[in-house]
Amino acid sequence: MAKKKAEEKRTLTCPLCMMMEAMGDCVDRHEGFVKHMRNARIEFLEGIRSVIDAHIDDLKGKGKSGSGFKKVEVTD
Repeated sequence: MAKKKAEEKRTLTCPLCMMMEAMGDCVDRHEGFVKHMRNARIEFLEGIRSVIDAHIDDLKGKGKSGSGFKKVEVTD
């Protein structure tokens, strides 16, 4: 009996894998859904890219002026 339960546990499928398989099955039937999800993925990645680009621009801007110090003229 214990061996049978152990075998049942080994045959369980990951819920995420099940969802991905179901989505793969509906590609032909629900083309609009698939197109929307693809566009959402692109938008998400473009959002991440904009944050990275802004950070790079900040780093480049700080690098141009050195370490952030200003030149000050000193008079006697």
